[in-house]
Amino acid sequence: MERVGRRDVASTPPPLLYNSDWMKSNTCVGFAQSTRCFCATTRYISYILFWGRNMVALHTTPSMAVPDHPIHYTAVEQDCEFYHFDEDELDFSDLHVRYIEPAVTQQLLFPAHSRRQHSQTSSPLSVSNNNNDDDDDAEILLSTLAHLAPSVAKDFTPKPLFPSALPFKLIHDIYDPMGQDDSYIAMSYSWKKSNRATRKTVSPLGDLPFGWVRTVEQFPLPTSKGMFMAVLCERSEGEGLWFDQVCVDQENEVEKAGAIAAMGDVYRNARSVVVVLDDVEVERHEAGALQWWMRQWEGFQDHDVSIWRRERQEMNTALMEGDLVVLSFVERMLDSEWFRSAWCHLEMRMGRNRVFLCPIAGSENGISSIIRFTGSLLLRMLMLADKAASLAPSQRAQIQSLLRILRAPSAIRGKSSDNVGPSPGHCTEQNTSLSAHATSIVAATTDVFKLITRGDPRMPEHLRRLDANRDKISIALNITNTPLALISASPFQRPSIEDECLRKLLLLGLASRDPFALCTTGPPLCLHDGSMSWLSRPVPPVTSVTSLAPPPLARHDVENITQGSDGRAEYVQLDFTFLDLPHRSRPNPAFMSHVQRARDTIDICIQYRIRSHSTLWSNILSYTSQANPHHPRVPTLRNIFIQTLACAFECGLQWLLDIAAQQQGDPTPSSLNTIPAQLSLFQQSIQSLFTPSLPITHFLTTQHPSQIIPSLSFLLTILGQTISSGIPWASGANECSHGPLIVTLPSPQAQSPSNHAPPNKKAVLFAPFVYSKTLLVAVPKALSSSGYNDLSRAWVLTPKSLHTGGFEAVGGRGNAVRWVLRSKSVLAGERQFLEGLDRREGDESEGSGGRKVVHWIYGPGREDGGVF
Repeated sequence: MERVGRRDVASTPPPLLYNSDWMKSNTCVGFAQSTRCFCATTRYISYILFWGRNMVALHTTPSMAVPDHPIHYTAVEQDCEFYHFDEDELDFSDLHVRYIEPAVTQQLLFPAHSRRQHSQTSSPLSVSNNNNDDDDDAEILLSTLAHLAPSVAKDFTPKPLFPSALPFKLIHDIYDPMGQDDSYIAMSYSWKKSNRATRKTVSPLGDLPFGWVRTVEQFPLPTSKGMFMAVLCERSEGEGLWFDQVCVDQENEVEKAGAIAAMGDVYRNARSVVVVLDDVEVERHEAGALQWWMRQWEGFQDHDVSIWRRERQEMNTALMEGDLVVLSFVERMLDSEWFRSAWCHLEMRMGRNRVFLCPIAGSENGISSIIRFTGSLLLRMLMLADKAASLAPSQRAQIQSLLRILRAPSAIRGKSSDNVGPSPGHCTEQNTSLSAHATSIVAATTDVFKLITRGDPRMPEHLRRLDANRDKISIALNITNTPLALISASPFQRPSIEDECLRKLLLLGLASRDPFALCTTGPPLCLHDGSMSWLSRPVPPVTSVTSLAPPPLARHDVENITQGSDGRAEYVQLDFTFLDLPHRSRPNPAFMSHVQRARDTIDICIQYRIRSHSTLWSNILSYTSQANPHHPRVPTLRNIFIQTLACAFECGLQWLLDIAAQQQGDPTPSSLNTIPAQLSLFQQSIQSLFTPSLPITHFLTTQHPSQIIPSLSFLLTILGQTISSGIPWASGANECSHGPLIVTLPSPQAQSPSNHAPPNKKAVLFAPFVYSKTLLVAVPKALSSSGYNDLSRAWVLTPKSLHTGGFEAVGGRGNAVRWVLRSKSVLAGERQFLEGLDRREGDESEGSGGRKVVHWIYGPGREDGGVF
């Protein structure tokens, strides 16, 4: 079998390659196995019909150009192929939009419901109730949200109400048989103003009798004729094409709302998602280099796995360093409007099999040349580009985000065909990471709100921006497969400014028991009335805080969380475990000696330029070089390392070893995993440094430099990782505003001054200096489990009223304590501390006389300076 224009036909070549009579006599010709496919006549079939026996073989050299003659295809689908079309000869007049019957729509878009329906009896009751499970999930979630935030719950409705009335349409050739839609493909593209208008063709006057004229409306093409023809080539026989501009009535608000709610289902269940990158022109030398580069990868497919990984990894570096063509193409491709669109991000995440199309520059004589490559090839290109040292931080973050999407089949999308098998590096680890966060509303919100939506172009500019924010809510709901949909906009709703939309999604995430909703570390949300919310903006680190999915919050914990307003600002009410601050109740007189010892250690590391895998420490070495002898960040970075090391001396060596073990045990790619030193050897080497009775010179003189340097390097890496994860950088905090703080678990006799904190139960977090005299540290009881160790669950609180200490009477509710949330941080605790926090039971929120103490947490108000 040989591939003929994307279809398999008999390998017997025709008598003459472009003999139109032979083509007309064969029904299995061309990409649609029909001479009439899409009104595709022999005028342009010659440009897509490729017979390898009559073609000259391509040379596999990196400098090869795209050939002007037809390309050889094998029976196995290639990762990189080419199309050539004469746009003047393309005719799409026989394409039409066809309504799909409800039963077929149910089978195409909701296969799980269809299987459940067929497994039940054929009674009317079983048919009408096939969505009961989804209805129950939606009602439970909506009920929980109504208890948490009634005003937000009014803006959502159960999603399963939409699909039953969804008019699903596909683009077909008029000769395709009716009612036989077993699959379809979906097109993904970036909307442009130039392709929105419907084109009308009016017959010339006198062409019809009695002065009649015929007006034919042709749906607008979302891209060029050649690119659209390449999209049609991806169809199987009798298969339909879906894209929103034509298959959704843009003037019908009800149909449009239903389509938006089901957008994830449309792309999730498409056999293939065809991505049109029509704003990325591929140079001819780039196209040839891509095909050569792809064939080098295929040369390793039969090797032993271990050899395959090692040789391919070596080849990756050589290719990226020796040939910058691939890297240049990747950088230009990532600048495409498609990669910045939030809707396209949804379509890519939902797609199971992705195909990418780009025009080739330099086409002449009306011939449109197009390069086609698969998601597998894009994945390989991104894997190589991720190793390039010249990437900007924003580009690297974008590439790593795409890698997480392309590498693994998430639980939502089902299996993906973009995987390339045992790829080099750690694909399995990234698979786990993607699946872990696939259902997190907060993580999806973080990704979506970095991207662009344009809203309804028919609206005025200020309303269009609000509509674009609502689109982002719908996209996040589709990505996470949340069984709720956003209702139509109403003048009685809060205005859909960005922070209000984030508030809705964070509260929805909390109602769905997403622990990230309580652990976001961005700036506090500024609501439409100017008040500051207790909720914080989600930031990118929430998608990579931990490689394994944190467990969902306990249902009873979520039910105990409520949100209210006192007329000036909103607050959240929840239960806390307040941690002890030993520096206040039991200060250690020897702590200043720890600070001096830490200062000497850090200065020695700077003097001898000890390197580590910490970016912060690398910055110190870079700033203290001859080129930057007086950089302003040198004193502050040096100081934060000194403070953190002094806290490590105070907590003890076991604390440091536990933190190192936790950091090394993280299965996500981490610099710590590359450190060759074992913890046991590190403990032996560093023991004398953590012995206060021994001078620091003892550590330096009793060991060989081959032991001292790796130990100090490992120590700096641990400290740097602790600082990086502890300071909430996204909120505007830095090493100048935050410093390390030691906390211990509370004890029943905490009020007794003679009670000393038990050993091996300490943790370190980072808190703002400005509130050091009034702050308290608390952990929401919903986050006490050890499954949340890597999240920013330590809340830094200050009393809302300094005159009353925060205590104020709340009518009918007993005592109440009003707090202001100042910051959040990761708790870097040793094992016994974390286990003790996990095991804590009982209610500590009792005041005098056994009355319940209610904790109300506010965001920082204007009177508080409005800073987080």
